[in-house]
Amino acid sequence: MRIGIAVVVLLAILVAAGAYWARPLIALGQLKSAIQARDEAAVARRVDFDKLENNVVHHLDQRIEQKNQDKFLGKLRGEIESFVTGFVVEDLATPSGLIYLSCDTDAQGNIDRSPKPPGTPCEFDADIQSAGYESKTRFNVVAHRPQRGEIGMVMEQGADRQWRLVSLTGSGPLSE
Repeated sequence: MRIGIAVVVLLAILVAAGAYWARPLIALGQLKSAIQARDEAAVARRVDFDKLENNVVHHLDQRIEQKNQDKFLGKLRGEIESFVTGFVVEDLATPSGLIYLSCDTDAQGNIDRSPKPPGTPCEFDADIQSAGYESKTRFNVVAHRPQRGEIGMVMEQGADRQWRLVSLTGSGPLSE
């Protein structure tokens, strides 16, 4: 009898720990469902767009600097590209922009921004390669997208205990 109770308690603890560990993955799954449904309000609840914009701009600035470091007038080219990139990221760091980026982008990175009728399917496909906690409130995921390469996603737990996407990194196109 005592062994049975101990087993049940142990299983309950393992299930609770697993559910706690998986909370950011569940939030990411809800974000993916919202994107596929093209539900801007649900996307807005699962993304911290201010942090996302800042983190993506920072990541792209690093990539631009690396790309231009050994080129003629590389510093000037990098500054111009960073300036332009800031406007593009600002435009895409919105619920509709994230939906377009996720659903309506081809392998070359071209975005089809034409209006989509309600119910237009969105196939946002990515296979999780790795996932884990960086800290108690920060969770990293690396996923592979067919024909687009890897994408890194960072989820953070806010003061309201909700997990939100705060950063994207990836190996997507960056023209030479």
